[in-house]
Amino acid sequence: MDNYENLLYLVHTSDMKPNEIIDGELKTSKINKYQFPGVFFSLITKFNYNKEILYPNKYYYCFPIDLLNLNNYHLNIIDQNGGISEFNTYYSFNLKEGLEVLFKNDNYMNEIVFHDNIKMKYCLDFIIYDDEFPKKQLRMNIEPDIIYTPFYAFSNEDIYNGIPLIKKSESKWFQKLAILADINPNETQKEILIQLRMKMDFLNKNRHLQKLNEFKNLILYK
Repeated sequence: MDNYENLLYLVHTSDMKPNEIIDGELKTSKINKYQFPGVFFSLITKFNYNKEILYPNKYYYCFPIDLLNLNNYHLNIIDQNGGISEFNTYYSFNLKEGLEVLFKNDNYMNEIVFHDNIKMKYCLDFIIYDDEFPKKQLRMNIEPDIIYTPFYAFSNEDIYNGIPLIKKSESKWFQKLAILADINPNETQKEILIQLRMKMDFLNKNRHLQKLNEFKNLILYK
């Protein structure tokens, strides 16, 4: 993995002990309009090691940065309950750009959200609350062996009221989401969000029906 020398590891917090995690997997959350249906991690770097705010819990599971070789995740510079938005979200295909932004804006809780279950066999360290976190980079000798299709057809920023407030996406952003979800991009922003929420569970279960290549090009060549 290139250009990731400033990354240390990914942390998932839980109230479950290792032997209590069902099927040896971290499960995605249930889909609803307020929170993305994913497995949530914080990205620990050399820059935020001593100040990254973690969701308070009993147990902390540390995973290698090699999980970022997958493509079924997104990075939010600031915690947004996993919501995907114009100025806060980055993807596997523009992660380098996202990391550059993160390194300069590391005063808030970030989130890496995986769109599918994560196997505990990739967990390399286990920490109980108040114990010291590792100060080294965690890596694997093998690549994760499961590749999934990502799910991007989700938006919650019109109802997200977390602090700090995140810069709102512009109207053209919702047109991009509409194209992704095969919705008429000429609809109003309100109507696009209504239709998106009607389709998001279906599209999460049928991800191949998202216009992923079109969406990627719209992001990369904006």
